[in-house]
Amino acid sequence: MWTIAKIAWRNIWRNKLRSFAVFASVALGLWAGIFATSLANGLNEQRISNVIDNQLSHFQIHAPGFRDNFEINKVITNTESIQQKLDSNPKVKAYTTRTMVSGMVSSASSSKGVQIKGIIPENENAVVNLEKFMVEGEYFGKAGRTPSIILGKTLADKLNVKVRKKLILKFQDGNNEVIAAAFKVKGLYKTVDTRNDEMTVFIEQPKLNELLGFSDEVHEVAILLNDINNIETISPDLKAAFPNLLVESWKEVFPGLDTADQLQEQTSMLLLYIIMLALCFGILNTMLMVVLERVREFGMLMAVGMNKLKVFFMVMFETIFLMLTATPVGLAMAWLTVWYFSKFGLDFSGQSEGFESMGIDPIVYPVLTYDYYPKVIMLVVAAAILSAIYPAIRAVRLNPAESIRKL
Repeated sequence: MWTIAKIAWRNIWRNKLRSFAVFASVALGLWAGIFATSLANGLNEQRISNVIDNQLSHFQIHAPGFRDNFEINKVITNTESIQQKLDSNPKVKAYTTRTMVSGMVSSASSSKGVQIKGIIPENENAVVNLEKFMVEGEYFGKAGRTPSIILGKTLADKLNVKVRKKLILKFQDGNNEVIAAAFKVKGLYKTVDTRNDEMTVFIEQPKLNELLGFSDEVHEVAILLNDINNIETISPDLKAAFPNLLVESWKEVFPGLDTADQLQEQTSMLLLYIIMLALCFGILNTMLMVVLERVREFGMLMAVGMNKLKVFFMVMFETIFLMLTATPVGLAMAWLTVWYFSKFGLDFSGQSEGFESMGIDPIVYPVLTYDYYPKVIMLVVAAAILSAIYPAIRAVRLNPAESIRKL
């Protein structure tokens, strides 16, 4: 068998141009498939990270039924007890409380429906770091005569307002009475998710609670962990600590995001399967041509005593060697490309508006875990074997006497 393998290795270099063409197609196919997968993974991870870091956090706590219709009266009342338990948990990095109500924000020229979030500025900043997204004005600070409001730059442009201008917030309290209050624009922020920027405004929690007639009640507690990988382990502890409240991880709060993440993994593998299938047909076609060109050669080999099993394995080895020789080159190209762009990013600034509408930064960093490469190697080996079977069968079915007489 070792002799057959050596002969097969020499045979693939008899026609260097054809072997190089196959070699290049396999290497480039692997490179393209792996890099496309890493780019899709990077987009997906960035979108999830942005939603978690800027909106959801790792866990959220609500009163049962609040998220069904966002009813104002479904509040969390025991905030002090919750804070004590979270302070004592070493896996919790930071947390913040939020009071939330839907309403209208109006300027002199326009109005728009928004979600009004009453926050504790220091705590909110520790969880979502809203201050780093400020593009104009400042992040709250010293209270003035008129209470402050922070809103997204895109929303401010639509309302035609600037920093230090006044806005009117209107909303209903728990008794369905319409509340209207004036706020001064303290600052404008801009995240990568322009849709969310346009739908959310922030005011200080004590002021919103005062307008709603609350004392220390809140609608939401957002929790940030030290390590996102601790979500599964800490979830039972949090749910046991607050049995009368609804404790949900980001996957439960936004199940569509988790589903999209799982779908992305499946799509990535499907893309690789499609590329490998295309390579299989290319290799199959090449090896069939090789067999048909070497009909007399195979006939002579079988006539002088080489049995059909050895001919079969010789063709199999040639095909597998072609694939496996190109595989390290394709993997190396892919690894270098992914490594480079994971450090420096791939700039899609020309399409920034479309990316930001999906909550994605236009600078994309490809992501690929190392366990992906062994899967690729296994697929290449399987593809090589499958591609070689039919040409090898065609070779052993040749009649030696007829094959020798062919031109």
